[in-house]
Amino acid sequence: MNKSKKSLKIKVKGIEYPHYLPGAILFTYLFTGFYAIIVQTILFRELLVVAMGNEIILGISLFNWLIGVFGGALVGGYLIEKMTGILKTFLISLLVFILLTPLSITFIRLLYHVSNTPAGSYIHFFKVFYLSALSIVPLSFFIGFTFPVASKIHSSREYNHLRKITFISRVYIFEALGSLLGGCIVSFLLVGHFNSYFIVSLASLPLLCLMAFNGSYARRKTLFLLITVLFLLESLFLILPGHQYIDNRTSQKRWEGFSHSELIWTRDSHYQNLALGKILEQFNLFSNGQFTTSFPEDQDNMIRAAHLISQHPKPERILIIGEALSGLAKSLLVYDIKKLQSIELDRTLVNGISQYLPESYQTVFSDNRFSIQIKDGRKYLGNNSSENSNWDIIFVNIAEPSTLLLNRFYTLEFFKDASRVMAPDGIISLRITSSENYAAGMVSQYTACIFHTLKRVFPYIVVAPGDQNFFFACKVPGIISSSAKTLSSRYIKTKAQPKKLALIFPSLYPEEKTTFILKSLQSQTVTSLNTDEKPVSVLYFNKILGWTSGSQGEPFFSFFEKTSFHRILYVILMLFFLGLAFVFIKAFIVSGGLKKNRSLEKIRSGIIKSLTSRFNIIYVVICGGFSGISLELLVVYSFQNIYGYVYQLIGFIVALFMTGLPLGATIATGLLNRKNRSNQKPLLWLFFIQVCFIALSLIFPALLQLIPGLKGMGKGMMFLFIILIGVLVGAIFPLALHLYAEKYPAAGRAAGMIDASDHLGAAIGAFFTGAILLPILGITGITHLIAIFSTLAILLLLLNASLSKSKCIPPHH
Repeated sequence: MNKSKKSLKIKVKGIEYPHYLPGAILFTYLFTGFYAIIVQTILFRELLVVAMGNEIILGISLFNWLIGVFGGALVGGYLIEKMTGILKTFLISLLVFILLTPLSITFIRLLYHVSNTPAGSYIHFFKVFYLSALSIVPLSFFIGFTFPVASKIHSSREYNHLRKITFISRVYIFEALGSLLGGCIVSFLLVGHFNSYFIVSLASLPLLCLMAFNGSYARRKTLFLLITVLFLLESLFLILPGHQYIDNRTSQKRWEGFSHSELIWTRDSHYQNLALGKILEQFNLFSNGQFTTSFPEDQDNMIRAAHLISQHPKPERILIIGEALSGLAKSLLVYDIKKLQSIELDRTLVNGISQYLPESYQTVFSDNRFSIQIKDGRKYLGNNSSENSNWDIIFVNIAEPSTLLLNRFYTLEFFKDASRVMAPDGIISLRITSSENYAAGMVSQYTACIFHTLKRVFPYIVVAPGDQNFFFACKVPGIISSSAKTLSSRYIKTKAQPKKLALIFPSLYPEEKTTFILKSLQSQTVTSLNTDEKPVSVLYFNKILGWTSGSQGEPFFSFFEKTSFHRILYVILMLFFLGLAFVFIKAFIVSGGLKKNRSLEKIRSGIIKSLTSRFNIIYVVICGGFSGISLELLVVYSFQNIYGYVYQLIGFIVALFMTGLPLGATIATGLLNRKNRSNQKPLLWLFFIQVCFIALSLIFPALLQLIPGLKGMGKGMMFLFIILIGVLVGAIFPLALHLYAEKYPAAGRAAGMIDASDHLGAAIGAFFTGAILLPILGITGITHLIAIFSTLAILLLLLNASLSKSKCIPPHH
């Protein structure tokens, strides 16, 4: 009887717990992953809004999240063997994580006030970097910290080496499964329907239930009571209107960072955050914090419409890529045209402003010449149907390329798509920020880049100078003109009212300035055209906005802007071989290499032991984390480039990556537990994984060329690619843990070190790939960088295998 009772207990760090605690911890950690991915998605979306839609914030926020996990796993792994009251520590860590989450959301919404940034301005890159770290790192630290703690508890009953590795891998797998579940739910069921505070409160309830269950055995009544009270408060928070009140108040504060006008409404659509403000009788629309349009604005729209119409001898079919309801459509329909079509991505935007339009603007809906299509502009141009062709004028009414999403409408590929659907004598027009005097510097660099990219497709270009240059381009000479006389004559022939608008053209095209601007742009050399593969205009335009310029971080960006792939390669190789040399020298000294009576065999043994130990394993794990996150971010960017949106699918894309993690970890764990396995097999499998990373990275640019032609199958291929990346990253964890724990048996510490190394590599990849190098190296340059890191990992694995071959340890069973 006593023996039976004893078997129902387990000991963890000298404290007895029920035998089912390891299983309960496993399910608690599943919902920890579930809650963490939802919190991560919400924080990323909130930061995307205050960063005015700039996707670079994804790289920054992901870096901060991962560096927090890295720090937490490192600290947790170090303290786990010294810790007492391990279950209590685990529950308190999760409790703090849940309590900090709404505070982090609030802090992000107040970022403009905290950073003292004027309304409507960009928060500087480094301010966003360290201020977002204050809201993200404390949260993710506790996620990282709990992993080695959960691993220690769950594997506490096992003494066999491989069984311990299997049990720790289960924690990793269950966390990934929870992340998969959370990513799908937040993307398809929660976002766009509920506010951020409601979502995180709802997501915390299952985790709090399991924490309360575990807390009943933590021998701390106060802790159990605290968890129960928090569960009740979160439940009341969902039922009562408290979450809506806080959401409204913090949204108002965020709005004050964008505009001084009165906030009418703010909404999260599938594609962006939209906000409508009003000052006196004028409405201002903002998309992800960026000014989009204002209405009513009759004067400006009348001039813009006259300008567009007069640049073509007889326009009949006009296509607007972007919004036209706020006045431009009304002004263009005054003219004798046959068709006017507006392409708008977001139905929420169209519905949101329609109800506030003046009555005179509403008449466009009854004009059968006008239509709106809710589609992505790039996808629309790719449709080569007879309806979508022979446009006389295409006007790109899209904000300038401050973000990767907007940059898609200023690339070489976009201009080629536009040329295919235009009439032979058709023209394309767009607006580009410039300087009245065209002073040399970053404005001219940006303007010249767009100019030369446009000129590669359309050889004839006219520029109307000003604070905003209007570019008009076509393939046939004699269509567009910079002659005020010619344009005035064309306008008069339209017989449109008012006739006095014919007088605007001398001011739009002052002869000397127009000639000077065009010659300056033609003579300006550019290092790279703006393409989908290398979105260099985002880099240039963000310097104008102050995102990367005018701050202490400007020298940092200037250094990378002037660098090249080869220089980066030299730095990587130098650091790699310096690290290897450091390990070799340290091993030589420690093994007595400097002593007079040194033993050559002892020195040789010490060097081999050092070169086949932590350095190799940790580097391979770091490399896997770097490669995995870099490829994932490239897929996210490319998905947006092809399909036009990523705002809704951030959580789902992360969830797809998480789908691969448990698959890879399960496969690798099964391979480790095979009978008659040689000790060299884990090294061989890691070698194979790195080869796969090289192959995936090198074929990715070619894959992108195929996907647009595959239509529906293209999305499936990209999703499958993300899952495959996750499988490779997931398989590294148990294999590396097995090799590390053979030499350093403390399970909790080994789990913490491998988890920390994985997240450190991912953090490096998130920062450099997501925030710095994409506009500089392009997709191909980054994939080559990934291949180089994996090649170096292969060299270390070959070194490890060759040096340890004579010292193989029999496999564990």
